[in-house]
Amino acid sequence: MTLSKQLWLLISILLVSAFLGSFVFSSLSIRTYVEEQLVLKNTDTANALALTISQTEKDEALIETFMATQFDLGHFKHISLQPLTGEPIIFESGRPAESKTVPSWFTTLLPLSSPEATARVMDGWGEYGLLRVASDTDSAYTLLWSNIIRTMLWLMALLILVAIAARYLVRTITRPLEDVVRQAESIGRQQFIEAKEPNTEELKRVVQSMNLLSRNVKKLLVTERQHVEALRKSLHYDALTGLANRAVFMQLLQTLLDEGLAEQEHKLLIFRVMDLIELNQRLGRKQTDQILCGIADSLGQLQDSLGVAQTFVAARLNGSDFALLLSGKTDLKTLVTDLNEALRTLWEQFLPSEGQRVPIIIAATSVKGDDQREAVMTHVDGLLAQAEMEWPEQNSVISKSRDSGYGFSADQWRAVLTGALNSGNPGLAVDQVKTSSGDIALEELTLTIATSNWNIPAQHFRPWARRFGIEEAFDQKLFSEALALLATNQDRQLSVRLSQDTVSSVSFLSNMTEQLKRYPDQSHRLTLAIRESTAITSPTQFAAFAKMVGELGAKVGLVDASADFLSSDLLPSLGLSFIHLDPNLTTDIMNNGKEELFIQRICSVAHSVGMKVFIDEPAIDQKKQALQCGVDGFRHKG
Repeated sequence: MTLSKQLWLLISILLVSAFLGSFVFSSLSIRTYVEEQLVLKNTDTANALALTISQTEKDEALIETFMATQFDLGHFKHISLQPLTGEPIIFESGRPAESKTVPSWFTTLLPLSSPEATARVMDGWGEYGLLRVASDTDSAYTLLWSNIIRTMLWLMALLILVAIAARYLVRTITRPLEDVVRQAESIGRQQFIEAKEPNTEELKRVVQSMNLLSRNVKKLLVTERQHVEALRKSLHYDALTGLANRAVFMQLLQTLLDEGLAEQEHKLLIFRVMDLIELNQRLGRKQTDQILCGIADSLGQLQDSLGVAQTFVAARLNGSDFALLLSGKTDLKTLVTDLNEALRTLWEQFLPSEGQRVPIIIAATSVKGDDQREAVMTHVDGLLAQAEMEWPEQNSVISKSRDSGYGFSADQWRAVLTGALNSGNPGLAVDQVKTSSGDIALEELTLTIATSNWNIPAQHFRPWARRFGIEEAFDQKLFSEALALLATNQDRQLSVRLSQDTVSSVSFLSNMTEQLKRYPDQSHRLTLAIRESTAITSPTQFAAFAKMVGELGAKVGLVDASADFLSSDLLPSLGLSFIHLDPNLTTDIMNNGKEELFIQRICSVAHSVGMKVFIDEPAIDQKKQALQCGVDGFRHKG
């Protein structure tokens, strides 16, 4: 029973007890008062009538007249005079003792006594007779009934007023308590929020303690985030040129492919400084470093010339290889020409004696949203090898975009996708996340589409679904399938990945809310996974989504994460379940001390707010190292 109900029960008992006590006490007091008035009336009437008769002539007719007049003036049961000699004179009411206007149970419950009053009638110095007077209780019961009804109405009105005041008082007491409960529940969900301190002293002390806990967690996160940020910069950016390194470039390329439309084209250029080791030996380390920094400056100038409308990423993939990734309306041939000109100008500045023989080769291609990262990089490596064979006659090779591998036109893709939705039975693929002991911590559920020739995974068909505006339908299908699987097995923990547009879709959120409320047992075993880039792009919207999902009992996780979101001020209040690091961050834990320390810091920050850290299953010799860094589980692709 809630405290509010307990308070209301206590107040109700007190109010009802007070009402009944006051009512009974008032009723008995009124009855006593009426009985006293009856006694007083009988006594006064008997004395007054006896005095009157004593002072008059003792004529029987006259005496009867006096007695009849008195009997008619008041409500009397009987008035009688018993002379010492002769017959008694009696006036008695012929009506029943009970009033017809008063319920019989009332007269039984509160009986009235009307004691008979007596007075002696004198005749001169001698006694004439004995006068007896008794009042009729009929009118007394009517008076008693009306007074008690009036008293009850006043008490009920007072009871209602007190109840209204008590309601306000209970709400005043429980409102800050509800805030305390919400804060405690949020902390239980790893949402470290601060609440306003209430006026109630005991609750104020509780809130102060929980606010102190939240502040300490935030301070810890600030310190850890600073270390993570410093490590991230040193690990993700080339120390010499300041450009992004290979891991960052590969992650950004993957993000661009995952979040873009199927028909959206991007431009990818990779160029290599040939014989960099020989150049370093010939010119010296200092001048070679100046040339490499000059290349980075040239890329910055090229970005400025393209304008802010372009999505531009420049990276140094290794010692001699550089990469450019652009998204926008830029002619690939013109871009290669501009890059060649900028590099030739740079080379003439540092080595004017070498003329036009710039030892740099360029491979360029267009990339579409349904391409796969590994296939793209393999293709560009082949182009780079071809350019090396053609140098110095020609230092660049330009390739058009390639087929995605399935050979579908746009119309065929539409038919395949709509057919999968209409059939209602797209396939399911499951990747397991296992702990160090081999237990299944989580299962990641994705959709597949089976055709006559291929079994198409989600990462291949989703860009086309996004293009046709039906990606939300696939997300809804995946969500429903996950709930159905959870209903059949009470021990499973499932995760489904939602797209960026779905997170902000009113129809999806409404449907999701309805289903999670309908199946609370499945809800707490379901995690909705969101890409880190989505959380960074719309942090406020993502925070609202995480809060809503948490209140419904489900969990939220981040996937393809690079630890950028760990620097967000919203992190302590989100209550995220896990963070799945991008594979590029964990490729060389064994041999890269910075990478090992970086993952340790990420795990420290994540664990401080209750998040688990998952990575793709590394090589056997690196798994122990990853566990020592604090990684909680490894994804095994099914």
